[in-house]
Amino acid sequence: KALARACSHFSQRRYAILTRQCWLDGGITPSALDEFHSLCLRAWGEMKPDVGVYAAMRDVGYARFMYRYGQVLPLRQKDFFQTKPEYNKVVGSAPRPFNRMSEEFRVSPILSQMLQILLEDVWQYELGPEVHIGVHPVRVRNYEEVVRDGRTVTIIHNDASATLEGTHVDSTERVAVMMIQRDNVDDGRGRTSLYKKECPFGLLRARPEDEKVLSPLRVHEHILRDPFEAITFADHEFKHDGDTIQAADPEKMCSRQVLLIMARRPLSVPSPLDDRVIDGYSPRSPPRRRHQV
Repeated sequence: KALARACSHFSQRRYAILTRQCWLDGGITPSALDEFHSLCLRAWGEMKPDVGVYAAMRDVGYARFMYRYGQVLPLRQKDFFQTKPEYNKVVGSAPRPFNRMSEEFRVSPILSQMLQILLEDVWQYELGPEVHIGVHPVRVRNYEEVVRDGRTVTIIHNDASATLEGTHVDSTERVAVMMIQRDNVDDGRGRTSLYKKECPFGLLRARPEDEKVLSPLRVHEHILRDPFEAITFADHEFKHDGDTIQAADPEKMCSRQVLLIMARRPLSVPSPLDDRVIDGYSPRSPPRRRHQV
């Protein structure tokens, strides 16, 4: 089975490619996948621009979950941030108040089943019985809306960068990047690349001097093209990045919509933003409070 092969590859190589068939092997029906795809497109329509320099090219959302002994529980919203400033050379550990995903998306049984397939089958319970999960939808786009002379106009750019921060990690233990939809993206664009963990932070493949360093450190790269195709990897064993997208038809808008899933054993250390634990059950929960979900 496709899922069994992906699980074996992850166990041996610490990364794997998941196809649509993997989710079917895990027990999700074709009609349920199609229904979830429609739900994602509706949810992506509610996302808002990212912060700072990312706002011109990215729309984002966020939802938190706790996996507890076989159950996936939605948690209250918190701002997203990197646990260490060196992990992101652009924004550091500054809080990013991503738009909360809709209730319909957060309680989707298909999303819960996908998370369980990752935790229990692909990652083989390696993170234990309790896992904090961040689900982070991202749309990278080559267009933005601006107001000029009192009118809202759409500006189309030549390209759009998925990771302005260059090579980085995601402050977590396991990552899955799942394709939802590509619209008018050049077929050779949209690569996700993995590098050896000794790769420096903040290198940009578009810079020739950086590419000379990156090339011998590149472990694998893959272009996600089909809905529900995904790449998953152990975050702390690699650096990774995503390349710039360009439009197949340069006179039209293009976008790449993915679902980023980040999982780690809950951190009980104080948040750099306040004195509360990083992965508490709510924005103001102490570490041992279990009923606030």
